[in-house]
Amino acid sequence: MSDTYRAVPVEALNAVPLFPLSNILLLPGVYLPIHIFEPRYRRMVEDALEGHELIALGALDERLPPDAHGRPSIFDHAGLGLIQRSTRYPDGRFDLLIAGCGRLRVVEEFQPQLDIPYRRVKTELILDHTETSAPELSRAMSGLRSLCTRVVVSLGDGNEELLSRINEIDEAGVLADTIAVAAVQEPDDRRRILAEPDPAKRIEIVNGVLGALLLQQGGGEDDSGAIPGWGVGSGQA
Repeated sequence: MSDTYRAVPVEALNAVPLFPLSNILLLPGVYLPIHIFEPRYRRMVEDALEGHELIALGALDERLPPDAHGRPSIFDHAGLGLIQRSTRYPDGRFDLLIAGCGRLRVVEEFQPQLDIPYRRVKTELILDHTETSAPELSRAMSGLRSLCTRVVVSLGDGNEELLSRINEIDEAGVLADTIAVAAVQEPDDRRRILAEPDPAKRIEIVNGVLGALLLQQGGGEDDSGAIPGWGVGSGQA
């Protein structure tokens, strides 16, 4: 078990503040900047900073109707984020840097409370495990780095930082997650990666996405030469 996982207090998972977002993926080992301006989420950040400094980032499930309380439905997996850095402005807004520190399975969502304006969930931490041998996993990591390098080189300037990062990563799961944040844009693929505890299987998913991006380069580039569906985003609410 990594130090990142050990740093998560078990009791904190029983009632984690939920930040629901549509298109943001938070994975372990990944950093995400977020701007907070809505009053309910300002309160959420204030409470988190006074507590365990943890927030669950969950994806909205727009295929399902709202729940019994009129809240948008969420998927049953979420990313666990640690508030790594926070800046509060005089008007109450926040700029946050969130560090992904775990995968979560949402066990249940608490009913709304008058004195708590944001959503909260009871969760379980999903730990990485694989049956793939160490030599096989090492070869898979090398193959993923190589494929990612081909895609980045074909894009030109602007992505060298990603290559530098992935060459320093020695954990298979973190490697797959880091590349996934930049390359995987399809919602179903993103959810599969978030929910998948096996690093080898996450590598397979990301390999498939990168291979598809390479195929798009022949006729799928826009006028700027960029491959559609590549890039790391940030969030705000």
